[in-house]
Order: sequence, then structure tokens, then C-alpha cells
Amino acid sequence: MNPLAWNHLLFLIPLVAGILLALAQAFGGVGDGSDHDVDHDVDHDAGADHDHDAEHEGSPSAFAHALDWLGIGRVPMSLLVTIALLLFGGAGVATSIALLGLPAWASALVSLAVATAICFTLTPSIARRLARVMPATESYNTSKEDLVGKTGEAILRVTDGTASVADVRDARGDLYRIAVRTERGEVIDKGQRVVTIGRDPDKDVYIVTRWEE
Repeated sequence: MNPLAWNHLLFLIPLVAGILLALAQAFGGVGDGSDHDVDHDVDHDAGADHDHDAEHEGSPSAFAHALDWLGIGRVPMSLLVTIALLLFGGAGVATSIALLGLPAWASALVSLAVATAICFTLTPSIARRLARVMPATESYNTSKEDLVGKTGEAILRVTDGTASVADVRDARGDLYRIAVRTERGEVIDKGQRVVTIGRDPDKDVYIVTRWEE
């Protein structure tokens, strides 16, 4: 096996990147501020790109549901990326080794399909399990209950149906992206100020209402 062959590098590079990210997080290389900024920037860009389409189709909660399923907002973005890289790279390398007898292009295609399937299947599952024992960002001084009563901004339109997404700040000013919904048919448009008034621990969703200053 030539580890520098292109069909192996396709998976070795993300695997090594995942290992380096894991080490950086383990030794404090990825801190509160950096993770908050990454989480906000990446999620905000994603919301801006897709929110218009979701509203146009009449189901603004569909994208929020997809974010929630992927684990975005449940665990720190840096951890989510690390998990995805490790799964994709590890599965790809293992499959490539198992298919050494095939031509490089055939091995790459099969390995890519397997690695992608495993990554998108296991990453959300692992994120949901981790979310039960850790906060949505890496600021461990703030518990999920501490975010009740805090104000923020709706990133997508919020209804009392499916969970949507909002940004709120804790008492220290740290930014959290959380899953939210309203009660009693209230609708809050994207960009409006909200305040968390409760939390559903079973679904890990915060209850919000419009914030009137």
C-alpha cells in the first residue's frame, strides 16, 4: 500500500486533520472564543444561504430541522467537525485498505461512498448523545438551564411547530446557538429579538417569546 497514492490521500488528509483537531481541543488549543466565533460564523452563513428558500417554500422550519438533525447547535462546531473528519477519514482509509486489489479509481469511488454514508449517519447520532452530557458550546461554566431568561435573536422564523434556531448570550456575553420554538401559536420572524422563557429537557428545545424592550 502506497499511503501517498491519491486515492489514499483523499482520506488520510481528513483523518490527520481530525486527529490534530482532537489533540488541539484536548490540550486547550480550541477555546471558548474561537469556538463561539466559528459556531456563529458558520451557522449564520448557512442560515443566510438557505433561509430565503425555506421561507419561499412555506416551511421555514425544514432547514432548522436539518440543522438540528446534523447536530449543529447541540455540540460545539469544532467538535462536530472533528467527529465528521475522523469518521470520514477513518472509514475511507479502512475501506481503501480492504479494496487494495481494485484499480485506484474504483477503490476511490467505493471508499468515498462508504465514508460519506458512515459520516452522515454516525456524526448526528454521536452529536445527539454528546449533547445530553455537555452544553452547546465549550463554555462549561454555563449550564443549559442558565440560558433560560436570556435574550437573543431569531436566526430563522420561529413557530410553535418544529424547532427553529436562535442565538442567545449568557451572563458572561458568550454566544450560544440553540434550538427554539414558541408556544400558543406565536410566530417570531427572522431577526427579531427573543427571550427564553423555558426549556423542554426531553427534546432539548428552549421555549421563546418575542422580546419587548
